[in-house]
Amino acid sequence: GIGYEGVVDASNGYGETDHGFPEPGYFITLPTNLNEAIVEALKSSGNEGDVDENGIANLSKYLDFTYNDSSSEVTREWELSTYDENASVRLGDGRYVYRLGDSLTESGASIAIRISITDSEGNWMRVYDVPSYVGAHYFIPTSCAYPERVLDLVEFLASNEGQALLFRGIEGLTYTMDGDTVVYNLDEFVNINKSYGYPNPDRCRYMWFSYLFCASEMMLDLETNDWWTAVTAPYDNTLDWAEGEARECYLYAIDTVKAFVDNVYVQLPSYYGLATLDAEWGKVQTTLFEITNRYLSQMLGGQLDVETGWEQYRAEYEAAGGPALEEAVNEAIREARENFG
Repeated sequence: GIGYEGVVDASNGYGETDHGFPEPGYFITLPTNLNEAIVEALKSSGNEGDVDENGIANLSKYLDFTYNDSSSEVTREWELSTYDENASVRLGDGRYVYRLGDSLTESGASIAIRISITDSEGNWMRVYDVPSYVGAHYFIPTSCAYPERVLDLVEFLASNEGQALLFRGIEGLTYTMDGDTVVYNLDEFVNINKSYGYPNPDRCRYMWFSYLFCASEMMLDLETNDWWTAVTAPYDNTLDWAEGEARECYLYAIDTVKAFVDNVYVQLPSYYGLATLDAEWGKVQTTLFEITNRYLSQMLGGQLDVETGWEQYRAEYEAAGGPALEEAVNEAIREARENFG
């Protein structure tokens, strides 16, 4: 959530500030024949300076974007410009990264382009997720000489004292308490980590137990909560570490997400995470991914008409086992619901 020098930010320019979120960059993919025609036209018209040594054109002087709202007859236009002043921000293949400048209304108001997460009817696009990863990942082997000692260790790590040791370290050494505020001593964390081969302060010698009870790798209160409540509402200790502007940005991000998360995020029952497919479906899934990516790239790149290409895509997807995979997934979810729901 923090910009940096050279990034376009809230100051509406090529910033020297570190305030605001960095503005998104955009790149353009053109069909090969169209790209070659543009390059040739630029060279023949005396604008060869806008074509680099690899034959990639800088389109910022020649392309803009127009939006027309037919319902209210509002037209807006955004000019394209390179992301930085020197046009040095590129993709790995050399394509330019652009920014879209603000559109000016008749009254002179400035309107920045935005990415909408609602459709034309105002419905929010949804993200579906399983809230917690459930499953057995740790075992005591039958060859263990003292299994009761292992269970003693697990009991300790599940206590609040054990959780504090896992995620804060040793009180008086790696952290101290200032009332209810945790104050970390990062130098001590670094010293401990070096002896175990970790150069950064975000790992400690107890890290191997941090996933023992919950895949979120966050502190749990298992003393006053049942396991399910504890793992679905863990203690996020990020704010214990964050200071100053980093803390402000983190709180701002949380408040921003809270404003729309209920409209976007759909929490599926946890048994969805326990639905499994037979190994034979792995090859089918790989084939379907390849088909989808191939058609999508051709449609986005202009090599394939969307309307006619969609029917071709659907036919090939179905022939490769798409409907059968859908049926297998639904059956796996039904079994998971019956066994674990």
